[in-house]
Formats: sequence, C-alpha cells, structure tokens
Amino acid sequence: MALVVIDDFDIGWSFFGPSEAEDARHAKKALDMKVIKTDANDAEGLAHLVRTGWYREVGVKSREAMLAKALLGARSQLLGMALALENQIRGILKTFGRIVPKGAGGLFEKNVRALITDDAEIAAVILPLFQARQIARSKCAALDRRLIGSVQGDATCRMLMTIQGIGPITAVAYLAALEKPDTFKRSRAVGAWLGLTPRRCGPGVRLQKRQPKGVTCPSVKRRGTRELRNDEVATIANTLTIPLCDQI
Repeated sequence: MALVVIDDFDIGWSFFGPSEAEDARHAKKALDMKVIKTDANDAEGLAHLVRTGWYREVGVKSREAMLAKALLGARSQLLGMALALENQIRGILKTFGRIVPKGAGGLFEKNVRALITDDAEIAAVILPLFQARQIARSKCAALDRRLIGSVQGDATCRMLMTIQGIGPITAVAYLAALEKPDTFKRSRAVGAWLGLTPRRCGPGVRLQKRQPKGVTCPSVKRRGTRELRNDEVATIANTLTIPLCDQI
C-alpha cells in the first residue's frame, strides 16, 4: 500500500492497488512549517506524517463514481471545445463584415453556410473549423445519451430529478461527488463542503472580497468541485425564476 496525498474525497491509486488517502490541506499545513521548500523536504515531511500517524485519512472514490466524473468531465470538455469553435467562426466572419445572427444548433449551421457560399477563400478557412465543431457536437451528444442511460438505471438519480431544476447532469454530478451521504453528520454540512457557504471574517483580517455598495451577502468559499457548484447554482437560479403560477 502507498500513501497518496489528495484533496477531500478525490481519487488516489498506486501501481499496486488502492491507496490510503490523506487530506491535502491537512498535510499542507504541516509541510508549511518547513523553512526551505523542496521536493525532497516535502517527501521527508510526508514520511514523518505517516510514521507518526499524524494525518487525516479521507475516503477514496469507487470505480463507478470515477467513471461518472470522467464522463461528466469529457462532456464538459467537448462542449467547451464546440463553443470555442463557434466563437472562433463568429470572430473570423466578423473581421470580414459578416455577422452571424443569434442561434444555436442547426440554425447556427444554416446562418454560417449562408455567409460563406459566395466567397471560396473565407469558406476554405471556416469549413475546417465548422467540421471540427460538428464532430465535437456529435461526440458530446453521444455522451449525453450515455449519461441519460445511466440515470434511467439509477433509482437515486431518478429521485433527485424529481426536485425542481435538477436534471440528469446535476443528479449524476451530485451522486458521484457525495457517493456516501453518511460521511456527513448533518445535511447542512454538504453546502459547506461544496463551498456554497459564505466566507467568514477572521480576527483583524477580512477574508471575504469587497462587495458592491448595498450588498451585504459575502462571497462563498468555493472549496468544492467547481463543476458541481456551478450546477447547484444553476439549479437554484432556475428554481428562483419559475413563475409563481407554476410553483402553485
């Protein structure tokens, strides 16, 4: 067995099988006491932590949770690539005075093709980007179908999706991140673990960012997974923007 220093509930594997996992923040506080920071000193410090037993062990995710996180990460990467290619196409056409109207999906493709039909030189630049964007979109759609299929076979995800504003992506991300709800003693601790709780003011030091005039709510900790935190914020925003008649 090998000791791997990782963040809370993240994965750590050695070449010989599952590894024991140590809280990275706890280890960092101990290693910060060394004046000279080198890789050798850090390795020696970790060895002392293991020898004395003065480390905080955290859970290692299961294979199913890792596959779910990998699926969500691959989908997010492909979607970001497709959006970046769309913005690149819009920027190139704008340089030549050709503005692509608002629209996504098939409407975007129709608008772009209409703008490049009369100029072969611009089309020679745009079409490779256009084809790469189509490939990224098709692969992203394939991952979406795989994601929906996994949700349909999971009773917990289907239960989460009964909550207003939660879809397959948020349900899978939430389940893959928490995995074991009994890890938390209280349900309100989940918000703090995700980084959605406000920052506090320390003695003599203001830890929160400066807020605009009239805004009293401090910024959040942003401690957990950024993708899951963004999904949770989108869910909250979706719930708050539902018309009152729909809520009734």
